[in-house]
Amino acid sequence: MNDRLILCIKRDSISSLFNQKISLIKKEKINFNSNFMNAKYLFLPREEVENKPEYKQLIPYIIIIDNNDYVLLYERAGKEKRLHGLYSCGIGGHIDIEDTNEINELKNILRSLNFDTDNFYKNWFNLNMEVLQKIIYHCAIREIYEETGIIVKENNNGSMTETFDKTHKNLEFIGLINEDESSVGNVHLGLVYIYKIGDLKKTKIEPKDNEIKKHIFCKSSNILERFTNLELWSKLALELIRTN
Repeated sequence: MNDRLILCIKRDSISSLFNQKISLIKKEKINFNSNFMNAKYLFLPREEVENKPEYKQLIPYIIIIDNNDYVLLYERAGKEKRLHGLYSCGIGGHIDIEDTNEINELKNILRSLNFDTDNFYKNWFNLNMEVLQKIIYHCAIREIYEETGIIVKENNNGSMTETFDKTHKNLEFIGLINEDESSVGNVHLGLVYIYKIGDLKKTKIEPKDNEIKKHIFCKSSNILERFTNLELWSKLALELIRTN
């Protein structure tokens, strides 16, 4: 199969996290050990799982915000046609199996599974928090570069913790978005980050792919008022920021 393999989590293995159609969960409210270390993870073909709500595709969703409270906002284009024409402040995307190429711990896990390419649904595994965080970090810095041209430099002094935090001094995990009302949200789980930058107006934005049609900078406090066609996840992420 030539379909792209992406990291998913079996919904019923984290069902205790979600008790309503829309859940905003601040990081302080998440029990990472019980919710994520015991979860069942799989690499599944993206096209197959777009219509399988029993699996949630993990999406790092990064809000780029500067020291003056300006946020990078853009009109969506790209592969996800269900979101075309909407504005978003979330940079991010699926975690590809290629994002794990430098993570030896996961290579060993997949090797021990005797990874079955004829039946991907047999290949579930558990992840400890350090390995999961490494995977998310690699995906996040790749997505930031692909969608904006901004290079996130490695932070050699960063430590891995149980809250997805400290991967980079300017990249901070703030919570989760689970939204089952839309066809997109029903099969995705958002891992929301803030990426702090000095001054967006002095930052060159040069997308390397076609996800961004056009971009602007807007004060975070003015976004909801100015943009009525803001995608639901961005509205939820801004609410997380407001209450953080």
